Amino acid sequence: MKKPTPLLLRTGAPLVLALALMAGALLAFGSPPAQAAPLGTIVLSPTTGSVGADTPTTAMVDSATASAACPTGYGDQVGFRARPVGQATPGNAFGSILSAGGYDTTAPKFVPGTNLRFSLARVLSGNVTPVPVPAPGDYELYMNCFSGTTGEHADRFSLIITVTGSTWAVKTTQPSDSASPSTSASPSDSASPSPSASTSVSTSPTTGGPSPSPSKPGGLAKTGAPVFGITAAGMGLLVAGFAILRGVRRRRTAGGA
Repeated sequence: MKKPTPLLLRTGAPLVLALALMAGALLAFGSPPAQAAPLGTIVLSPTTGSVGADTPTTAMVDSATASAACPTGYGDQVGFRARPVGQATPGNAFGSILSAGGYDTTAPKFVPGTNLRFSLARVLSGNVTPVPVPAPGDYELYMNCFSGTTGEHADRFSLIITVTGSTWAVKTTQPSDSASPSTSASPSDSASPSPSASTSVSTSPTTGGPSPSPSKPGGLAKTGAPVFGITAAGMGLLVAGFAILRGVRRRRTAGGA
């Protein structure tokens, strides 16, 4: 008389197999991509002020200084931009890039003039006339470092500010090591909003400086998932799932013999 197949083999094994295959696939192929991480923060003076909707050509601050020098080899040029938090595309610039060089030995600093000549409202609006007050919420100010040969560094200096009404202020709680969207923006030899103050802000990369490329030294973001370990675990679960399937088939073959 043929021995009936145990219920566990008929129902449990396929279920375990399905779960193993699903978990393996998610771990192996569903890991989030690495993103750029901050090199440090930005020190503003003052730390609060008007968004400048009615004074678009007045610099947002008296100074903006990176908390450290750029990474070695990426001190040829530095840009200073703003964008809404979470925006993946490059932000608009406050003025022309710093291009004197040596910013990998001395912290980059922007002061009013050609390098820092627009209000926050002007930069965020794209030079719409009249310049509107930015929507309330959080915005990122960031500095990106460039090499004349390898382009933009993968990481950047970042600071979050909050706009409330017609004023802005540095956000009290800053992400200690949060990931910024990894985007590239070529430096420009003139202010990003325009070569002259009368034309519109450019929201796309410009071509005045070296074309940025993914940074080889940058590596994975500090906040990125441990992709190698997760992928290995996922592949292990896939192998285990196939082994279970093979075992079930063998038992069924032996039971039918």
